[in-house]
This record gives sequence, C-alpha cells and structure tokens, in this order.
Amino acid sequence: MSENGGNNEEAIAERLRTCGAQLRMTRKGRVHTVDFRSAAENFGPEPLESIRQLERVKELHLLGPEVDDRTVAALASLPQLETLDLEQTAVTDAALPHLSQMQQLKLLVLRGTSVSREAVAELRKQMIGTRIVT
Repeated sequence: MSENGGNNEEAIAERLRTCGAQLRMTRKGRVHTVDFRSAAENFGPEPLESIRQLERVKELHLLGPEVDDRTVAALASLPQLETLDLEQTAVTDAALPHLSQMQQLKLLVLRGTSVSREAVAELRKQMIGTRIVT
C-alpha cells in the first residue's frame, strides 16, 4: 500500500460501502472507522476479509449474530485497532484469548454478548489499559 492509502484501500472501502458499512476516513484517505451497526445483516465472510486488510483501521463497530468468536479471532491481527464494539453479538468466553492479544485496544464494548462476568473480570486483569464496557 502506498503512503497515501493507495488504490487497494480505496477498493476495500468501496467494497465495505457496497455492503452497507458506514466509513469515516482520515484526511489522507485512509479508513479510520468501519461501522456495520446499521447494516448488520450484510456482515459476513467477505466484509470480514476486507476489514482484515485494513491494517490502519482504528475503530470497528459490529452488531448481530454473524459476529462471533471466529470473527474476533480474525480481527486480532489488526495492529492499530483502538476501539472494538461488539455489542449485541454472538461473542462468548471462547473469544477471550483473542481479545487479550489486542493490548492496543483503548475501548472494548461487550454489552449484550454471552461473555460471562468471570471472563470479563479476567480480561480486565489482562487488559489494564483498556476500558471494557459490559
């Protein structure tokens, strides 16, 4: 990818918009935020693969039953992700090993998931610098 985001990121952004995602871009034309909350029914393997290619994405908002522990595992490789909103998703305690790898997170929203209180308590010990909302 070129320094200004390049055609690849523009193509990825267009694919995500086609799936109904709302995007916020940086001044340099990079994708800063991907929001699928209003298009949860369109989220699946193709949008997930597109998101995984956005190494500089900072915020990700997902919603719905298609978002599960495997989704979290796939997102763990995003090095600059700071906000991960998983409210009202099918995420469970099984996602915790992947979430705990995401030490760069500043905000993690787990409200309305099947993640247990015990698992959240353990996650808070492992992710001291992350605000976890349940």
